[in-house]
Parts: sequence; C-alpha cells; structure tokens
Amino acid sequence: MRRTLALLSAGLLTTVVSETMFWGTLTHAYRVPDVLLVGLPYVLAVVVAVFALERLAPPGPDGLLLAGALVGWLVEGVVVLTTYEALPLSVAWTGLSWHALLSVLGAWWYLPRLLHRPLPSRLAGLAAVGVVWGLWAGWMARDGHVVTTTAEVAAYLGLTTAWLAAATWAWDRRPAGPLVPAAAGWSAAGLLGALFVVRAVSLPVVLAVLPPLLLLTLGAMRRLGRRGGGPVATAPPARRVRARQLAGLGVLPVVALLTEVAAGPSVVQVTAYGVYAVTSLAAVVLWLRALRRAARRSGAARAPHDRPGPTYAGACGEPSGAA
Repeated sequence: MRRTLALLSAGLLTTVVSETMFWGTLTHAYRVPDVLLVGLPYVLAVVVAVFALERLAPPGPDGLLLAGALVGWLVEGVVVLTTYEALPLSVAWTGLSWHALLSVLGAWWYLPRLLHRPLPSRLAGLAAVGVVWGLWAGWMARDGHVVTTTAEVAAYLGLTTAWLAAATWAWDRRPAGPLVPAAAGWSAAGLLGALFVVRAVSLPVVLAVLPPLLLLTLGAMRRLGRRGGGPVATAPPARRVRARQLAGLGVLPVVALLTEVAAGPSVVQVTAYGVYAVTSLAAVVLWLRALRRAARRSGAARAPHDRPGPTYAGACGEPSGAA
C-alpha cells in the first residue's frame, strides 16, 4: 500500500507541474472531467520511468533527467501526439523541456533541495519561481483568450500550490526499497505499448521518431547504471521536508499573483518565448550530455562480479544546508 501511495504521489506531483502549472488558468487547468482523467497517463508513465530507474540504476541527476525524458515522450508521443506536430522542435517541447526538465528533474529532485536551503535563499528561489510562473500564467491566459479576474487568478494559484505542497510532502515520504514490482512495471509498459501500436497505425511517423528516442534513453540509463556509484534516485531522502519548509511554498502564489497582475502583454509574451527557448535548449543539452557521459563510461563498466547493486541507503543528490 505504501508503495502504491508513493507512486500515486509521484504521478500527482508530475501532473501538477506538467499540466496544472502549465495551463495557467482555472478554465484550462481544472476542466471537468478532464482533470479526473489526465492523471492516469502520467501515473502509467511515472510507473514505467521509476521501473526503469530501479532496474537500470543510473545515478545522479543524469538518471532522473533520462527518466523524465521517458515520462515526457510517453505522454507527448503516445498518449497525445504533440511530439510530431512541428518536428524537430516538437521533440523537445514539451516532452523534454517541461516534463523531463521541470516536472521530474525540477519537482522530484530540485524542489526538495530548494526547500532544505537556509531561509533567505529558500525564499529567494521560490520567489524567482513565482515570478516566472506568474508571467507564464499571464501569457497562457492571453494566448487562450481567457478573461480572468484577480479572484480567479488567486484561486488558481492558491489551489495549484496546495496540490504541489501535498504531492511534494507525500512523495518525500516514500518508503525504502523498490517501489515498482516487476508485474506492475511490465503491465504499465504493456498498456502504453498497446496505445503506441494504435498511434503508429494512424500516424506512421511515430515509428520513425519515438522508438529511437526511447531506445537511446534506455540505453544511456543502462550504461550509466553499470558504473554504480550511488543510491537509486527514487530512494527516500536522508532528511524529510518538514511542514515549516513546505510552508515556504506560500511565497509562490503571492509572488505569482502580484507578477501576473502587474505585467503587461509585451512582458508576458517575451517571457513565454524565453521559457520556450531556454527550457528547450537546456533540456536538449542535458539529455545529450547524459548520452555522452553514458557512452564514455560504457567502456569502463565494471565486471559483473564487481558491480554494486542498487542501494536505497539515501537520496541521490542529498540536499545540503540548514533547514
């Protein structure tokens, strides 16, 4: 039961950052019944990604970035077809740039580290995120021709932050040991694989784009995992995020609201294109760097009898700094 709850919390955390924070308005982020269904594909993709992390054991942020790429391309290239809308740019946006970089590497790994920082730098980091979020939400409202009141914006930002805090708290309390049994991992992969076949029949370009990306990513995870050198990235952290640290997330909706109300159309438009460009470039560079590191290390892999198995003794990239 605890493993199931942990996976559901990871799915919720990924959904909140990938969908709710992305869409930027109550109208788009909380559409019923869409909001009740959108989390299922993310849970399946997260199960596959965590299954790959635990079986292949790639250490460090590189491993998480690669796992995030699996989540992003499974969602955007199998569940929906945005990966193929404007090739080659759509390969990065949003599968790599948002899902891998922000939802997995950002929310699973960086956010807990940020919450463990000393109070001044913690608040400064959260305020910076709040500014970008407020500008992005303002752009999404304008781009979607959604007329919002200040009360609606505040409700959206506050509700989304509450979901973010709840998911972060739950994921931070995941149990030690593997989270995904083999049967569950292969079942989730099978369901997404069946949907992939359906997509490929109606859109053959899927066959030319998605399998090479997934195989490259899984191959890099496998080669990075051969060297050992650290705990599995989904291991529970050595230090849990406490309630007073989570309370710092309250900075996000306040700063985002003030930013969105104060920003003009030209500012939010420039920000939107900036987010698109910066995150896409950064995610592609990090993905290619992980592939390169994996290629370099594959030749220096240890013999099987010398290779340490996955360990769950502590969190990959343990946060530092005073609470």
